[in-house]
This record gives sequence, C-alpha cells and structure tokens, in this order.
Amino acid sequence: MTTTPERPTVIWTEIPVADLDRACDFYSDVFGWTMTVDDSGPNPMAHFNGSNGQAGHLYPGSPATDGQGATVHLAVAGTVEAAMELNYRLGQL
Repeated sequence: MTTTPERPTVIWTEIPVADLDRACDFYSDVFGWTMTVDDSGPNPMAHFNGSNGQAGHLYPGSPATDGQGATVHLAVAGTVEAAMELNYRLGQL
C-alpha cells in the first residue's frame, strides 16, 4: 500500500483452509481473484490480490476454533502506538 489510509484498512490476511484447491476455486469465484499457488516453500500457499491494494494468502490448515482465527494485517494512520492505545481504550477483539 503506497498511501496511508485515514481509517484502519485490512491490507494482508492469512487464511487457513482445509482444502486448498477448493478454497482457491471459492475465493476466485466469489471475489474474482486470480489465485497463484506457490509450492516453493515447506508448505504450499495460494496468493490472491484484491482491489485497492488488499492481498493475502490461503494455506493448508485447520479452520479456526473459538478464540483463534485468520491473521489480519492492518494499515493505520498515525503511529502504531496510537493505534494500540485506541485498541486498548475501545476494547480488544
């Protein structure tokens, strides 16, 4: 992302999926994303590029249980410290 957003914005996400091929088809069909499978590392990943600079990948893993979930990376205006203070003040998710 080349600009700083006025509001927090999701810019990257990592989503565990039980069936990588099926998940690639799903996200491609629903969002129109082109899924690119990368088998070069120890675990395969399927990268996607959304609109407005959002991106991320799917990886083989167990779907989230209570208290667990996808890893989401955010771009925030200002400093990380200010964003953390806001998070603590408003309540952690």
